[in-house]
Amino acid sequence: MARQARGEPDRGRLSQFHAVEHALYLDLADKNSWIGGVVGWVDLTDPGVGEALDQIKHPKLVAFSHQWYVEADADWNVRSHIVRGLRELVKRGLRYDLLVKPRERKYIMPLADAVPDLPLVIDHIAKPSIANRQFDDWPEAMKVSASIPRMHIKISGMVTEATASWKPKDLKPYVDKVLELFGTERVMFGSDWPVCLMASPSYGDVFNPGQICVAGLSETEKARVMAENARRFYGLPMPVT
Repeated sequence: MARQARGEPDRGRLSQFHAVEHALYLDLADKNSWIGGVVGWVDLTDPGVGEALDQIKHPKLVAFSHQWYVEADADWNVRSHIVRGLRELVKRGLRYDLLVKPRERKYIMPLADAVPDLPLVIDHIAKPSIANRQFDDWPEAMKVSASIPRMHIKISGMVTEATASWKPKDLKPYVDKVLELFGTERVMFGSDWPVCLMASPSYGDVFNPGQICVAGLSETEKARVMAENARRFYGLPMPVT
């Protein structure tokens, strides 16, 4: 009750939910070769997080994420007991997806400094308000993040931040800025499926605008952004041709 009063998630219930979710998605991954990897969740506050990671170890469980922005405190992910949990990911060769909104952006650099060997990727380009054409503090925050050599970023989760009548032209300035700052070797496309269906009719209605937004790149650069960077970052096998 105390956790809920502070607006913090019920971690016991989260652990139970994600245990079922991991089993489901990893079973699907085992049965479908086209599923190269799964990004999971683990309770980073748990002193026994290392043992928990060992118990759920799977060849296709390649990374973990946490909805940092739902925590009551913006600096949650840089607190010492959370950093301890992140170091357990490093020990096992895992990666970490950063789910942040404007409030948490200033802590991206301190997090990277605290866990210097952890591969990091910012999901959903850190959620600028595309509907409001937000372009004030977001570019500077992304510039700081791009200065971290191992930091990657996903052009994903944008349609749910746009207006209901969004067009590719609404997304393109943000894609262009990310490509300018991170280069084509650290940017990866992500659909944010199935959440994207809240703002688009289908997966294709997100994938195709993504291709439009990178149309000005060379074929080699497009291949990196649309597939190869994700394979490299997550350690996924190359497709059999």
